[in-house]
Amino acid sequence: PVGLAGEFIWNLRAEGADDQGWALGAFAGKLEEKGDWKIFYQWQLVEQDAVFSPLAQDDFVLRTNHRSHVLSFGYKIGEAIDLQAWGLVSERESRSPGQTTDSDRNQWRLRLDLNVKF
Repeated sequence: PVGLAGEFIWNLRAEGADDQGWALGAFAGKLEEKGDWKIFYQWQLVEQDAVFSPLAQDDFVLRTNHRSHVLSFGYKIGEAIDLQAWGLVSERESRSPGQTTDSDRNQWRLRLDLNVKF
């Protein structure tokens, strides 16, 4: 199976213009039986005030104000076990004048998940 996904975020309580975010993704495959595989890709943009950063997701190093890519590959090892490898890369959407920290550079995160159902 293949599929497409989309998401739109709009913080109606934010002041200013940086109050939106969106994501577009696609996948192929499934993880139902031993030997199954699934690949996933997503591109997203999250503006500075689109989400409340203390409670935002923690998959990315940057929680807001970023453009990001996600690539995942999953494999069903056994009846109740699957393994997923993730690559996540983010860059700042906008930079403040004079900002010269490492957060100006691409932020990378690699993640490996072993999921066991019981």
